[in-house]
Amino acid sequence: MLFNICKSFFLLLNLFLKRKYEKVDVVFVAHTSSAEEVSEHDFFYAKTTGGTLVSSALELTKKIIKERYNPADWNIYVAQGSDGDNVDNDNPLCIELLQEILNYAQYYAYVEVTPPHSPGYRSSLWKVYEEVTGNNKKLQAHGVTDIKDVWRVFAELFAKNKKD
Repeated sequence: MLFNICKSFFLLLNLFLKRKYEKVDVVFVAHTSSAEEVSEHDFFYAKTTGGTLVSSALELTKKIIKERYNPADWNIYVAQGSDGDNVDNDNPLCIELLQEILNYAQYYAYVEVTPPHSPGYRSSLWKVYEEVTGNNKKLQAHGVTDIKDVWRVFAELFAKNKKD
């Protein structure tokens, strides 16, 4: 169920981008203990399992931006969905990488999916993002517990006139 909530969010985002913008480059990064750039099809249909090392995805995202998307030429937006699982000793590196990515990106949206029986729960990864958010308004984080909340969270994250 958690997996489907995340995929629903990204499906909605992907459809929005393709319909709203004539020229858009969407890059899909998937990860467990290591990250890789994948096709749209593999992103939405591949089933992967394993431990989670979020810094691998952040490192790859940073590399892709630096190699292909000069901020002088591109408006860079990053969206990440997660269940919040991460190896605790990876969190300091995640903070460092997030701050670097935010130097290039206009906006970073983070969606954390939590089980319905624990709606107030926030993972250690959420706390990492919360720490970075306190210093940078480019990063916005929202929690989702149910698939019916995906549209609301999507609308809140990408509202045209966000209040600071």
